[in-house]
Amino acid sequence: MKWKTALTAEEAALLATDLQGERALVRLHPAPVTQINPDLAVTKRNTQIITAHKIYDALIQDIYLADPYEEFAVKGATSPLVIAMRVQQSEHDNYIAAEKCTATKLSLAKWFWQHDQEMAKKFWPSITDEIVHPPQPMNSTTPANATTSPKGYNSLHKTIALLSDALINGRSGKPNTDAEAVLAVLAQKASSASEPVDKKTLAKYLKAAYELDS
Repeated sequence: MKWKTALTAEEAALLATDLQGERALVRLHPAPVTQINPDLAVTKRNTQIITAHKIYDALIQDIYLADPYEEFAVKGATSPLVIAMRVQQSEHDNYIAAEKCTATKLSLAKWFWQHDQEMAKKFWPSITDEIVHPPQPMNSTTPANATTSPKGYNSLHKTIALLSDALINGRSGKPNTDAEAVLAVLAQKASSASEPVDKKTLAKYLKAAYELDS
């Protein structure tokens, strides 16, 4: 899992509880423990297994909330999870198959941060409260207008995309995922407490640039 950039709910639950060497969470069940002389190792593993199942169930629920398809999004509910790979139930059913989807490691770190910060660091070692709760930028973004030439407009977006690529060593091709990764790196490097741009706006810029390259 070390080299993966996104994980399923099962993989995340196993990693968070130090059970990543196991092949399948569904096969893990607490072992019997005697009351007279309980085995501490068995007791510890049982706690890990029980916690892993609880984390898995909670992540599955949040994956439904994080569904990027507006058609299936739960209105009024939000989640820090960012879906890296969306898998649907079948070719005939567009409803999300949460157990098969993957979420980005950074978004998983943000999700775990609100529950257990040590677990969060297993997904993103440099995670901080500033990354999870970035300061809200002032509403000063100037939209493109008639005075901006198409050539200049395109050049601006391509420049932003190239700078973003350099910060995160390449792109996934998904504007929301890339924007989140860029802002996380900036949060670590910037001397100022405020973000230069919010995630939604940066994702819009990157989307426009990617469309120009396609």
